[in-house]
Amino acid sequence: YQDPCESEDRYDKALKVRYTVLQSNDARYGDLKMLVSSRKRREREQMLVLEGRRLILDGCAAGLRLEAVVASDVKLLGELGLKSNPKDCPFFLVNRQTMMEWSSLTTSPGLIGVFAAPQNLAEVIARNGTAGSKRLPVTVVCDNIREPNNLGSVIRSCAAVSAQEVILLKGCAHPWDLKCLRGGAGSHFRIPIHGPVELYQLPELTRAGSIFVIADNKRPGDDGQAGGFRWEQYDRIDYGSADHVVLFIGGETYGVSEDVRGFVNQLTKTSEEGIGRERKFVAHIPLANGVESLNTASALSVLLYEIRKCLQPLMEET
Repeated sequence: YQDPCESEDRYDKALKVRYTVLQSNDARYGDLKMLVSSRKRREREQMLVLEGRRLILDGCAAGLRLEAVVASDVKLLGELGLKSNPKDCPFFLVNRQTMMEWSSLTTSPGLIGVFAAPQNLAEVIARNGTAGSKRLPVTVVCDNIREPNNLGSVIRSCAAVSAQEVILLKGCAHPWDLKCLRGGAGSHFRIPIHGPVELYQLPELTRAGSIFVIADNKRPGDDGQAGGFRWEQYDRIDYGSADHVVLFIGGETYGVSEDVRGFVNQLTKTSEEGIGRERKFVAHIPLANGVESLNTASALSVLLYEIRKCLQPLMEET
């Protein structure tokens, strides 16, 4: 089925917005539909799709180039406060049903922005970091966090404490998944995100001399060791004993994998007995009332704010 009428260009004098009422028999309709619905298509064409007024404005503020805007109501285009340019950034109007079909969210905000993705988005975000805000010397490494909403919340927590960066290992949800973006609530544009990357690439992204902390509530053996790591309550670790902290957080089902633990052991091997162990910790968060674990984002937030409490006085001194 194709709509009998053609797409039509219009101008709203009250809102001062020029837009096109897009019909399904227009080639641009099919292109936009494929771009919104297919992540592979977006990656191939190096595009980002953001839903909602806040995310679109955050993308513009980060310096990304806006290619097109799709709305289900012309008033939403006016509220966006951006000038339309039919050649470089056309505005399109579709009906509400089409918007609901295109949206990845249960309740569509009625606005979709299509952006050109820069070659290295992490560098763009680092360069556009908030003026006067010093980054906390913490790298958060995510392992097998497969639920997009959870990963979005993790990125949000990292941005809230102004961590240095987030690294996603292969197996995590894609950071630019539309649900992950929604869970991040705009935080994706406030902290550099690398990945997903392979485990062997990790040394290139972490700093020499860091201490390594794994978030895990599994109890160790009688010797207080957990596979070569010192098992400590999260608020008893000396996070300021090194220039940088690398914090590993895993998915809620399996936690941080044995492959990652083994890799960190290899990374911290030293000829001086005992020194390597002093750089590797398993952080335990004590729980009560029969609760076995916190969800990923909650546990990470507890750890990050404890680390910030320890490191902030040292950062102020330097």
